[in-house]
Amino acid sequence: AGVNVMLQDVNGNIPLDYASEGTESSYILRKHLEENGVDVSSMHAMKTQRPSTMLSDVRQLVATGGNLSQPNDDGVTLLHIACASGYREVVSVLLESGADPHPADDNFWTPLHLAAKYGQTSIVSQLLRRGANPTLLNCNQDKPSVTIRPVSILKRDSLLEKCAMFREAGGALSGQPSQDNSLDGPFSSGASKLEQVKLMPPAPNDDLASLSELTDSSLLYEMQKRFGNDQIYTYIGHILLLVNPNKELPIYSTLVSQLYLSSTGRLCSSLPPHIFSSAERAYHMMLQERRPQCFILSGESGSGKSEACKHIVRHLTARSSSKGFALDPRMKHVNCILEAFGHAKTQRNNSSSRFIKLLTIQYCDKRRTLLRARVYTYMLEKARLVHLPPHQHSFSIFYLMAEGLPPEEKSTLYLNNVLAHRYLSGGFSGENPPVAKASAQSRERLAAVKQALRALGFNKQEVDSVFMLLSAVLHIGDLRFTALTDADTAFPSDLQLLERVAGMLQVSSNDLSTALTSDVQYFKGDVITRRHTVEMSEQCRDQLAKAIYGRLFSYLVNNINDYLQGHDDSIGDPALEIGILDIFGFEEFQRSGFEQLCVNMTNERLRQYVSEVLFQQEQAECLQEGIAMETPRSPGNQPAVLDFFLQ
Repeated sequence: AGVNVMLQDVNGNIPLDYASEGTESSYILRKHLEENGVDVSSMHAMKTQRPSTMLSDVRQLVATGGNLSQPNDDGVTLLHIACASGYREVVSVLLESGADPHPADDNFWTPLHLAAKYGQTSIVSQLLRRGANPTLLNCNQDKPSVTIRPVSILKRDSLLEKCAMFREAGGALSGQPSQDNSLDGPFSSGASKLEQVKLMPPAPNDDLASLSELTDSSLLYEMQKRFGNDQIYTYIGHILLLVNPNKELPIYSTLVSQLYLSSTGRLCSSLPPHIFSSAERAYHMMLQERRPQCFILSGESGSGKSEACKHIVRHLTARSSSKGFALDPRMKHVNCILEAFGHAKTQRNNSSSRFIKLLTIQYCDKRRTLLRARVYTYMLEKARLVHLPPHQHSFSIFYLMAEGLPPEEKSTLYLNNVLAHRYLSGGFSGENPPVAKASAQSRERLAAVKQALRALGFNKQEVDSVFMLLSAVLHIGDLRFTALTDADTAFPSDLQLLERVAGMLQVSSNDLSTALTSDVQYFKGDVITRRHTVEMSEQCRDQLAKAIYGRLFSYLVNNINDYLQGHDDSIGDPALEIGILDIFGFEEFQRSGFEQLCVNMTNERLRQYVSEVLFQQEQAECLQEGIAMETPRSPGNQPAVLDFFLQ
């Protein structure tokens, strides 16, 4: 068949090196090599010379006092090379001579990751005895115990025991990615178990549309049974149903993503339903049909839509050529900012999206490389800023500031007690307002937000200005008005607070007071000033706060889109596109406003589209092919709802 038996793996080994001596496989490979002019004995002699040469070089470096932990341009050290290659003596000399046992390269791979990945079990033991940290994560968010090759139970238990010891001692090194440095919820894509690719085998109930009995009780029974087995994904025809497990599952690693890669877009029959499969199908449909594709993520708050979006992006990024635009690391910064400024804690979800997001990913038509991405946001729930629903929070960034800012920075922003401000206290008027407690997790998350802003190109002054605006929004909410005359015209009650807010916004206090307590109209060339009542001034105050926050959010999104533009040399290339729409579910509040009307109308339009696809188009195809069928009664909403509002 023409297989090249001289191909080397990352260790420099050929297939013969893995064949057991004296077996038929070893005999066939050795004979084939010798028949093709390869001196197997000389080749083995050269291979055994490599560790000896490196050992000699390392000893010479030790004798001359050289830096044993000096990395190259990729962050790779001598210990990385020795661990990956299995050079035990070299590793021993390096560690005994004071080499750093856990340096990380540019992809955050440590020597322990490499030794585990390439099955160097004795070197794994050496590193652990020397204090190598088994809890550090690489670029795939994997610990060494996840990358380990199949080895004895004893070795795996040893590594897991070390992980537990480090967790108890809190021995994580700074400067490495950790599992708690983002705003991700429990449905995030970490990898904390050895069974990284232990997927459930295909089952008859993978597609509910193929069941012989389609009733409410049978469908609920199958879904409950699958959920109990951690089978959270289920097909319903072309629709993928996700039931949020609210826990971490080891089914989102890079290796799992690679399992779902396909040259045709067809799902491998040995793989279960997965969001990676839907992403792969959309990618191939885009190439085959030469037109944009779109995911619609719809469900109630807390159903896992935002995390599903991340998994789709991760797979689409992984299947793009390595020469394309590196989207995945940038999306981590983007998600950090959007979740801080656009998410809030609700009764069902600690990090609920409070805006509609459309993320588009563009591929080069010719090279099939990822070109750029763009984020479109709609309907930010600004009303939450000024009117907190019962038992819910405002936007997450304010609570990160309350629990994560150091005292000196709070003092600079006039935020001695963040939660005492009216917008965050829900109108609390008691003598003892709630007090925020400092939180290490909030400090880390706030630091991640600042780092993400710097990645977007913000300098320190611009980052400080963002937080000054956030503080100004909170102080605007504290402005109160009183009627000092019989005409019921409003005036600011606290002039000192008015001066402070005006200083934060860099406007004069008179201009700010006039804007909040009056409006100017022009009538036939005359200027008419109308004074506001207290109630009207309070409405203007809240409108100003919402406008500032909304424009700050839009400003951040515009900077995000500049950050996701990719290379300038790709502009003008023909592009194909995949969109991912993350939208609210239906909302029913005790006090609903125009925003809830728009949200529910959007969901009605989506329901109409799904109804057309599932019922009307299928019926039309059957009639066109002459297939007799009973006319289904689809619960259409066009006359009753949509026409009423949209005509």
